[in-house]
Amino acid sequence: MPGPELKKMAKMELWALRSRAATEEISKQELGRILLWLNQKRGYKSGKQDQESNKKETEYLTHIKNNYQLIKEQNLTIGQHFYLQLKADEYFRVKENIFPREAYIEEFERICQRQSGWLPETLKNEIRDRIIYYQRPLKSQKGLVSVCEFEGRWIEKEGRKIYVGPKVAPKSSPLFQVEKIWEAIHNIRITNRKGENYLLSTQQKQKLFDYLNEHPKLTATELFKIVGLSKKEYSTSKQPERGIQGNLTKVEIKKCWVPMLPTIAFYSLI
Repeated sequence: MPGPELKKMAKMELWALRSRAATEEISKQELGRILLWLNQKRGYKSGKQDQESNKKETEYLTHIKNNYQLIKEQNLTIGQHFYLQLKADEYFRVKENIFPREAYIEEFERICQRQSGWLPETLKNEIRDRIIYYQRPLKSQKGLVSVCEFEGRWIEKEGRKIYVGPKVAPKSSPLFQVEKIWEAIHNIRITNRKGENYLLSTQQKQKLFDYLNEHPKLTATELFKIVGLSKKEYSTSKQPERGIQGNLTKVEIKKCWVPMLPTIAFYSLI
């Protein structure tokens, strides 16, 4: 553990020490001071949902990647990079320059490799994997899923009433997607210029369902086209004007499936 003097070291001196630690041998206590510092800031690490999504990168994530690429091209650790920036400009904002977790781990490895005389491999691995960069798994949130209001029931357990039953279906569930579509269709309101309601027939509703079950969205223009009405003579409620959401689960599955069809057809002929 570092002594009081090292703990109270001026910030610029501390940055200089951290920079030197990647290339020069330092004392055991100085290494301890740096490890305590590294433990305070571990860098950005995306969650599981971020890693699995295919959404466009945000400006924030792009900025982080650019920072990381810069120090990799210059073969610098984070400590060396910030020390050079602070030497050039004492008002440089360190907190506004974010780096990914892997960049911090790479700095940790370079420092420990240079200071291997003070830090045996097993201890280094323990500090890295179990202390500084350990991240516990995400806790399950299944308990927060609501009970279905139509299938649930109240029971008494240990002197208190509890609402139990099947859990509600996720939005991605094919059953929910179908239910959502039918609910939207039944809520469609069409009126003529006189304000009189136009009632959709069962056949028209089925046509609307068939369309929504294959497409991500139904516009008001498509709606009138399918039911055979003129948009000049009839108007509809706000929801169809904004667009009715279709079977998103089925649409996404088809996107993955369709590119595979030529390959599947080829192997079926073999």
